[in-house]
Amino acid sequence: MPNWCDNSVSITGTEESLRQLEQDIREAKGLCEAVLPTPPELLAISAGVIHYDAQGNADAEWNLPGQTTMSKRTLSDEDKEILMEKYGAVDWYDWNVKFRGSKWAVDLDEIHSDVEVDERNGVFSMYLHYQSAWAPNLEVSVAILEREGITHINHDYIERGCDFCGEATGDKDETTGEIVWTDDCRDEITFADLVERDEIDDYVEVEVKDLLVYLDDKPFGAFISKDEKWMEVLPFGLQEIICLNVAPDTGKGMISEYEQEEYIRDFAR
Repeated sequence: MPNWCDNSVSITGTEESLRQLEQDIREAKGLCEAVLPTPPELLAISAGVIHYDAQGNADAEWNLPGQTTMSKRTLSDEDKEILMEKYGAVDWYDWNVKFRGSKWAVDLDEIHSDVEVDERNGVFSMYLHYQSAWAPNLEVSVAILEREGITHINHDYIERGCDFCGEATGDKDETTGEIVWTDDCRDEITFADLVERDEIDDYVEVEVKDLLVYLDDKPFGAFISKDEKWMEVLPFGLQEIICLNVAPDTGKGMISEYEQEEYIRDFAR
């Protein structure tokens, strides 16, 4: 089994383009097949073997429940050359990894959010939350952005097994169609990354050094709310220091330079 990568994708565009995307995902019964479908011929090939149905055609559904492969054969070197020239890959696995960024598709029932268009103050968006195998399928998001009427996409991802996360953002000029794509990938998950993703259950697994990185990002003397979620997992002594400095009128506390440098670093040792 692979490590699972969590993906949170926000898509902005015209109402018509998003309604069409929603319809395509539902009709294809999945995200990837709706926007970046695997070539059917490659679906019939696995580990260098091509499968055929009763009519002698390449069987793209050979591995589905209830399907029976009537015949199969090993690909020749010439077969592989032709497939590479035609598709850039020799089977579904290689094609998915190369052109989607992840080996498996994302079926409709694997999307952990409502596949529907949201409208707020005249801005139309769609939000998708799902998992992919080993890595984020950023190429799928690029394909979505290339669709007519889609203007912006934000793809946030985190993979805890291999300890990396990031945020990819794409914008498209509505006049020229030019796309600007950036991917801020970090090879270490920090305390701040978990805070941003509202993953309380994972806080207790974060090492103290990550807490220090998070606090160091805040200037000395900066106001910190006692209601911030990361307060819930701090050692009682550190909670006490913050809460003792809570101002009654603002409900916020302040960590002084001394407290941040001395107490917190002593705790870390």
